[in-house]
Amino acid sequence: MRLIPRTLLAALLIAILCFFLTEQTLGSARAVVGAIIYPISRPVTELTQSAKSIVETVKNIRNLRNNNQALSDQNQALTAKIAELEALKNENTELKQALAFVQTNPSEKLIAAQVVGRSPTDFLQSAEVNKGSADGIKPNAPVISNGFLAGTVTELSAHRATVRLITSSDSLLAVRFVNSQAQGLLEGGLDGLIVTQVPLDAQIGANEPVVTSAIGGIIPENIPVGTAQTQNSAASSSNILQNIRLNSPVNFSQLDLLFIGQPLGEN
Repeated sequence: MRLIPRTLLAALLIAILCFFLTEQTLGSARAVVGAIIYPISRPVTELTQSAKSIVETVKNIRNLRNNNQALSDQNQALTAKIAELEALKNENTELKQALAFVQTNPSEKLIAAQVVGRSPTDFLQSAEVNKGSADGIKPNAPVISNGFLAGTVTELSAHRATVRLITSSDSLLAVRFVNSQAQGLLEGGLDGLIVTQVPLDAQIGANEPVVTSAIGGIIPENIPVGTAQTQNSAASSSNILQNIRLNSPVNFSQLDLLFIGQPLGEN
């Protein structure tokens, strides 16, 4: 009897095995292979999904950052626009108050001037404006802000003028209380605006209007200065005079647009 070679026998056995394999056995084989591979492939799959999630998160963060930047730019633009509108509103208010002042004082000629300089050490002492003698500004001219006296012109050049504010310690102006008709001297300084040399028997009312007086011979009379505060300050040492604290609506730390009139005798 002739023996069959081993290689031929092996091939024959594989062929018989493949012939008898069914879909069911193949499915079982797949299940076995899957059971073996799953524990290995699962971490890889989860890692791949995590990587995709990280990429999506990075994209979302980038989009949020871009959106936030766009919103920030829009907010800055709106803030700048609001500031511009607020400045125009304030300027319009000042112009209306200047017009009301001129209507109340028809003989007064006002020249609009912009504040272009303030001393950092003497902030409440003086201000520099962009109008001078070439523009018709005169020495000792009254300077108006929001319809109230802010100061007087002290120094002049062709196109510049220095305004001494009424809050300055060097300022001294004659004023009059409208209701009581009492006269006094308005002084500035660290203690604020004080009207000195007021007769002790003068009955000064709370919030009584105060205007300039022609007695000093410097600026025209009847320019609004402010109002008397509710409480009078202590009487002077002479016991025949009293000091009255004055309240002014002018914001002396934020002066911008001023209106310069004419000194006494120039109207």
